[in-house]
Amino acid sequence: MADLVSYLAITVLCAAVFIPLKIFYFRLRKVRSINRVSGTLALVAGIAGGAAGWLIFGPQFSSDDIKLMGVVAGVLTFLGYAGTYILLVPVSADRSISAHMVMYFLQQPTRSFTAEELARVYPPQRVFDKRLRECLDVGVLIEVGGRYRLTPKGTRIATFFRFITALLRLEIDA
Repeated sequence: MADLVSYLAITVLCAAVFIPLKIFYFRLRKVRSINRVSGTLALVAGIAGGAAGWLIFGPQFSSDDIKLMGVVAGVLTFLGYAGTYILLVPVSADRSISAHMVMYFLQQPTRSFTAEELARVYPPQRVFDKRLRECLDVGVLIEVGGRYRLTPKGTRIATFFRFITALLRLEIDA
């Protein structure tokens, strides 16, 4: 039982390092690549939490082999949860037009708008420009001679999502 508790404590310790680290970093500067920065911070927190867990909870494990397995499993469990969190929370808050729109409603005293008022706040060209800039920033598109092209990374991502949309029979609006 002590092995299981120590493993879980290491997972929690990694999260306890990650959360303030992420908050501090994001409050310190404007982050353009949320996935990359969040992933890097999660990896740093996993390494730091794993090292601290090795020292703090190491004596609680029943053997050195179990300690190694418990620490590695604790870090990997944390990284799995962190990856899920990164994909669901900050990326959605940053990139989801729907999330932005409902947050905008909260900022207004009446919490109501006409479709025309919303269209002025979220004009299609502004939304398009932001998405295009993001594609260039993360390296899925490059501009060559005034034309945009998929990078190898962009091709891999497009192929993956084409497979997922076909598998799930999703409609693509374009």
